[in-house]
Amino acid sequence: MEAIQAAADDKQLSDIMVHFHASFLGNRNMRKQQLQAYFYYHFRGNPTVRVYLSNTEISVEGEEAEVSCHILVTGSQKNLPDRGRLYQIQSSWKKIEGRWQVIDADWEDALNE
Repeated sequence: MEAIQAAADDKQLSDIMVHFHASFLGNRNMRKQQLQAYFYYHFRGNPTVRVYLSNTEISVEGEEAEVSCHILVTGSQKNLPDRGRLYQIQSSWKKIEGRWQVIDADWEDALNE
């Protein structure tokens, strides 16, 4: 989680995507390639991006884990954020060849609950 957060702050798309399994499935059947395009679109529109994690709960059972957290994502054209979204995320991870990868994830706007 921290590696994805740091890569997002640095807008290092390839460093983010390495944590998502090739068969990743997200909201509305979003595949890994679509998720990558989504990140790319937002990185292009926001010179500065920051990601903040909170309320993280991790449940590990062997080589599988369930992660629940809130993520605040902000974007800006200059120094101070001028837009942001708070998401509630539920994700499943699996340890594959010694590395944890996101297998699936669902997210929703935490402020519209």
